[in-house]
Amino acid sequence: MRRAAAVLALLGALGAAGCQSTQDKSAKLAAQATGLERQQGVTITRENADVKVLGTSVLTDANGSAVVVRLDNTAEATQVDVPVAVTVKSAADKAVFTNDAPGLDKSLTHAFVLPSGESVWVNDQVFATEKPRSAEARVGAPEASAPASLPDLRVTGVRLDQDPVSGLSAVGVVSNPSAELQQKVLVTALARKGGKVVAAGRGVVPKIKPGKRARFRVFFIGSPKGAEVTVTAQPTRIAP
Repeated sequence: MRRAAAVLALLGALGAAGCQSTQDKSAKLAAQATGLERQQGVTITRENADVKVLGTSVLTDANGSAVVVRLDNTAEATQVDVPVAVTVKSAADKAVFTNDAPGLDKSLTHAFVLPSGESVWVNDQVFATEKPRSAEARVGAPEASAPASLPDLRVTGVRLDQDPVSGLSAVGVVSNPSAELQQKVLVTALARKGGKVVAAGRGVVPKIKPGKRARFRVFFIGSPKGAEVTVTAQPTRIAP
């Protein structure tokens, strides 16, 4: 499977980001996730022997916190519905957030698609009890069998958009060249500068008809200014 990705090198100065409260940003992120499957948190009962955690990054700004987990699927086959459990810690090494609470969106507890090789998983709704500084992650065995083929969703036209209220976001287009309707498409944006993760976010496209395309918008935790932004898209429901 080809991973749908678009990379935009962002050079030069951009306008100053507008202000937005944590409550407003949280409401916006929750609205983006409307309609996603829900479940009772995440529990790792069996470690995934084929997926390695390469590292984690914790991001915090005025709008909230996010955790980014870099994963390496060492198997040749794509895995789907893979549970990812995270524990976010404070500077004193105290656990201040875990993603095992009841009622979380499945996108905050599972990687829907893990192709062979490296990829990232983002949880941008980290509500820590204290300022987060680090994170640990564990990966479980896939909870579903991968289908013979997966939709090759394509991301194009990625750019940063400066909103006077919401600040910088990544916008672009996701195309569905398949013959099937794609619903609740998860879009993940990651910004790196000098090899370091500096911003990340997620969004959801409600549906993309066969042979059609739809626009997306992803809000960031952290600042993507001057960074290289990578955007990927994948369906949240994988048919067997």
